[in-house]
Amino acid sequence: MRTKALLFAALALALAGCGSAPSTPLGHALAALKAGDRDAFLTAKAEADAALKAGWQPGDDPCKAQPVDFEHHGEAALIDKLDHPDLFKLPDEQRFVYAAHVAGKWAAPMAEGMVWSQGAGIMEVTFATVTKRLQSDCDQQAIMQRLIFYGQAPSEAERIAVLSDWKDELHTRYGDDAGFETHMRDANAALDRNGFTGQYPIFLQLNGSDDGETADTFADVQRKLNGH
Repeated sequence: MRTKALLFAALALALAGCGSAPSTPLGHALAALKAGDRDAFLTAKAEADAALKAGWQPGDDPCKAQPVDFEHHGEAALIDKLDHPDLFKLPDEQRFVYAAHVAGKWAAPMAEGMVWSQGAGIMEVTFATVTKRLQSDCDQQAIMQRLIFYGQAPSEAERIAVLSDWKDELHTRYGDDAGFETHMRDANAALDRNGFTGQYPIFLQLNGSDDGETADTFADVQRKLNGH
């Protein structure tokens, strides 16, 4: 798990470090929220809606649902949760805390996609349920295998890259861990006063750990990749 997580983190480092622009709707949306650009966010939301219309639709054969359909529905769900006009008027520290609250969990797009799949009747119970069959001729294990072979969703790599970069910029701004933590605590309190729900300590999983601790910095990940 740790090796796989580090490989995903390395991909995020590459995406963030080389100046590449996000290519997925969720990556675009998070980057727009980071920049406080409401118009760019709405463009990303339109991209997500278009991706949904081009993919699997309710009433289609569940056997034909593909991993990218899970991803696109997960992206759209996360973008909807971030879609608050007043949020873009707040300082970026508060926007960061809210983004971490909504999209901070590991594999967040696919997790949201699994919630969608249950409601759509593609997966009967949960992702881990592989013994029950659907009414059609395909079974959940076959769908699960397609998801496994799909690997890391592009939207997840971009979620990692944007949130990591955002966190690093804020950390650099405030100089050290203590300064960063103080400002994030204050930002969370201000976010609550402004009518939004955040979380402190910030729950931000960027490395695949299950402990819910604040994720490693880019420098921490790079040191691990180099064996230090």
